[in-house]
Amino acid sequence: MAKLNIFFIVLFLTALSLLAFFNKDSVSVTVWKGVTFEDVPVIALIFVSTTIGLLSMFIISSIRDARRYVGTWQVQRQEKKEAKIQESYSKGLDAFFATRYEEAAELFKRIVENEPSHLNALLRLGDISFIKSDFARARELYMAAREVSPRNIEVLRSLEKVFEAKGKWQDAIKYLDDILEIDSENIKVLKNKRDIYERTRKWEEIVDVQQKILKCKLPQEEEQEENRRLLGYKYELGRFYLETGSTDKAVKSLKNIIKTEL
Repeated sequence: MAKLNIFFIVLFLTALSLLAFFNKDSVSVTVWKGVTFEDVPVIALIFVSTTIGLLSMFIISSIRDARRYVGTWQVQRQEKKEAKIQESYSKGLDAFFATRYEEAAELFKRIVENEPSHLNALLRLGDISFIKSDFARARELYMAAREVSPRNIEVLRSLEKVFEAKGKWQDAIKYLDDILEIDSENIKVLKNKRDIYERTRKWEEIVDVQQKILKCKLPQEEEQEENRRLLGYKYELGRFYLETGSTDKAVKSLKNIIKTEL
C-alpha cells in the first residue's frame, strides 16, 4: 500500500511539473469581498486547490475512521461487560440453587450495581429475601423489577406471592387479575385465584373462576375432576345462600346441581 501511495504522489508531481512548464500564465484570485491576489500563477492555483481537496478528503476520512473505531470499541466494551455480568449471574444461580443464599445475594447485588435494570438479578434477590421471610425487602425488589418490565408474568407472580404470604388476599388477587389480563387462560393462575377464594370462602367468586378453568383446554381426567369440584362449590354456594337468608338463590343453585347430576 505504501509503494502504491508513493507511485501516485510521484505521478501527481510529474503531472504538476508538466502543467507548470506549459502553463506560465497568471491570474487574479478573489478569496473574499475586497480581498484579491494579483498575478497568481495558474499552476499555483491548481496546486493549492488540489491540496485543499486532498486535505479535506483526508480530514473526512479520518473523522469517519475515528467514529468507526469508537463505535467498535464501545460495542466490544459492552459485549465484555455483558459477558462478565452473565458469568456472575450464572455463578449466582449455581449458589442460589445450592441454597448458598449469602453468596448468591452478593453476586446478584454486584450485577444490580453495574446494571440496575437487570431483571433476573432483581428477581433472584427478591426470591432470597422472600425465602428469609423479609417480605418488605422482597416486595421492594419485585417492584423494582416491575419498573423494568411492567407486564412480566414472573414479576407479577412474585408480587402476588408476597401478598399471599402476608395474608393480604385482595392485593394478591389484584396481581393475579393483572396476569389474567395478559394471559386469560393461565391455568396455574386461575387455580391460584380459586384457592385464595376457597380459603376466604368466597363461593360466588370461586364458582365463576371454576367455570373459567373448565373453559380452558384440559386433559379428560382433569376436566372430570374439575367438574366434580364445580358441583361441590355450587353446593357450598347454595348453603351460603341459605345461611344468609337468600332462599330463592339457594333453591336455584341446588336445583342446578340436581339437573347437572341427572
